[in-house]
Amino acid sequence: MVRTLMRGAASLLLVLPMLVLCTCVASADHIDDAIAGGVANAAQQGITSYISVVDRATGEVVGETANAHRQVASESIMKLFIAGDYAVDAGGFNRLLPARRSQLERTVILSDDATASSLFAASIVPDQAARYGLAETGNASPPGHWGAARITAHDMATYLYRMANDALVGPWLLSVMAAVAPNGSDGFNQYFGFNALSGEHGSKQGWGNDSWISGQPNAIHSVGYTDRWFAAVLQTGGAGTYYPMRTTATVSAQLIQAAATNSEPRGTVDAVSLRGSTVTVTGWAFDTDDPAAALEVDIYDSGPQGTVGRRVRADQPRPDVTAAFGAPGGHGFASTFAVAGAGPHQVCAYAINIGAGDRNPVLGCSVVYVSDDPFGVVDSLSVDSFTASVAGWTLDPNALLQPLVIHVYDTRSDGSSAGQVFNSGQSRSDVAAAYPGATDRAGFAPRLRLTGGGLHRVCAYAINIGLGANALVGCGVVATPAPVGSVDTVSVAAGQVTVRGWSLDLDQPTMPLVNHVYVTAANGSVRGYTGFVGNQSRIDVGAAFPGAGDRHGFAATVPIGAGSNTVCVYAISARPPQLNPLIGCRTVVG
Repeated sequence: MVRTLMRGAASLLLVLPMLVLCTCVASADHIDDAIAGGVANAAQQGITSYISVVDRATGEVVGETANAHRQVASESIMKLFIAGDYAVDAGGFNRLLPARRSQLERTVILSDDATASSLFAASIVPDQAARYGLAETGNASPPGHWGAARITAHDMATYLYRMANDALVGPWLLSVMAAVAPNGSDGFNQYFGFNALSGEHGSKQGWGNDSWISGQPNAIHSVGYTDRWFAAVLQTGGAGTYYPMRTTATVSAQLIQAAATNSEPRGTVDAVSLRGSTVTVTGWAFDTDDPAAALEVDIYDSGPQGTVGRRVRADQPRPDVTAAFGAPGGHGFASTFAVAGAGPHQVCAYAINIGAGDRNPVLGCSVVYVSDDPFGVVDSLSVDSFTASVAGWTLDPNALLQPLVIHVYDTRSDGSSAGQVFNSGQSRSDVAAAYPGATDRAGFAPRLRLTGGGLHRVCAYAINIGLGANALVGCGVVATPAPVGSVDTVSVAAGQVTVRGWSLDLDQPTMPLVNHVYVTAANGSVRGYTGFVGNQSRIDVGAAFPGAGDRHGFAATVPIGAGSNTVCVYAISARPPQLNPLIGCRTVVG
């Protein structure tokens, strides 16, 4: 029995379906045209774009703007560096402590500033730049302000490729990027740029006013990946450009996703169908230098017993390709072959170039896995307040007619976890059609009660029958309501520090929260101060969170000693189960 896991973004949230895998391209634009189109669209609104695009398969820079080497403020893009640096220091992402891993995922998924500030160290930027060879990346001056760190579009697109191929970081961080939420923890809409794409994609968004470029104080960035490209779309602009930048970033990302490189074959792997240990790969390809020619396509199976190649001709009728690209003749291909040896097999298809250039681009790769273990898919994962809904299907190759026991685990922000037992047995005729002889009741759709606010990693496991072992079907990260807030200003006078900011509980938005302040002195001792109620007027918070009211500001004055002191504020949840998140830290001198 064979199961399929597609490369890239699916590894955290879902195992992609094994029925039909499609990455069809619907535009004839080249990369250069896509970049130019995005730049022109942004320029019409007074926005300057800095763009670089890298081939995911080769790491080659396939196109970029002339200003792609100009430094701009990093904004929240720097949170990728923070997450990666901690993973490297731990000896790999799989060695991160659960609580730390949850913090880092929150920093990327929700772009949480308070968490990023608590984790940032000035050494992170130069360490990451050195690890990935980023000559145009550096700290801000002073280096403690991560949002103003210097980056370029060229360095960020190159970073994504090199990070993705770093075994200590890439498999985890790419999948975290695939789970970026539509809104940040501060309520800002981050559903733009690469985060707004369909199909395979992942992203990190950045926004703010940290730019040092004269006349262009605003910055809205999106860096990410599609099925073919790593890309950075950085933007700066003057007055009135802040919110339009979200739209222009999305236009650029959409154009890049649909584009191909100049003077090279184009195409895609449309579907991978599986029967027993036999794989069928189908797709299409043609060369822009001779659109009527039938290209040859090389397909490689790299498995435990080595690599086996086969060549097919893309000459089968594909009227959809002809209609979309004006390429006459047949350009479809299909190859069916058996995979030998238990374990993973990477299957890749390459179009053989016949015109200008010497690149034979990859049309698509997937991994098939020969195993006796159960397999399946988590189709969807959603959360409503504190209830997660998990839906998918699973089969055991040794008991295709039997429903399976499913264990679903919730791992909370503090690293603790709890599991519940469910059964498959729901109707899934599509699965039965794809796997003749299998039950048509392989589906599962449990609802899991989550305990505690914040991020939750929800994982479903299929319990094995007969040969093999229990198998992870899929994981995802969801967020339950938790307090949010910010430390806005800190001032020192006469041996005291005054901290001002705001906090609110998204689950009870009109209720003022109590805030606790902790001071870590130069000698390492810690003192806590409680009872600071966030009930002062903050009209800006009320405007940002409609229905919450404007009484969420706090001001806390506490004593500090001589020398360096770290002052941290925690918002105290007003409802069980309590989660009291850190909303900000500052270092002051007494």
